[in-house]
Amino acid sequence: MNHKRLHLPMELISDSRSQEQKTDQWLEFLMENCLTARQKQILVLYYYEKQTLREIADQLGITESTACRTKNRACRRLSHYAYPNSIRKELSNHEDPDL
Repeated sequence: MNHKRLHLPMELISDSRSQEQKTDQWLEFLMENCLTARQKQILVLYYYEKQTLREIADQLGITESTACRTKNRACRRLSHYAYPNSIRKELSNHEDPDL
């Protein structure tokens, strides 16, 4: 897969906002620039609106399996951009049912 190079806006790093605010903005930046519209939609429904994969599938007219695969691909794509290679390698050694 060919990934585009992202340039993080300096204001996400260099201002006086709390770490939590910076993290939220970084996640928002990644979601807007790295995911498809469907991937964003499923992550929002799953993580922010706390819907189950079955509910998401019914709402979007897709199978539960497709909703699950799309969520997992989105999570992997976000981790690709969010973590340097060394951290990604370490994280991949841990079992996480949501990734």
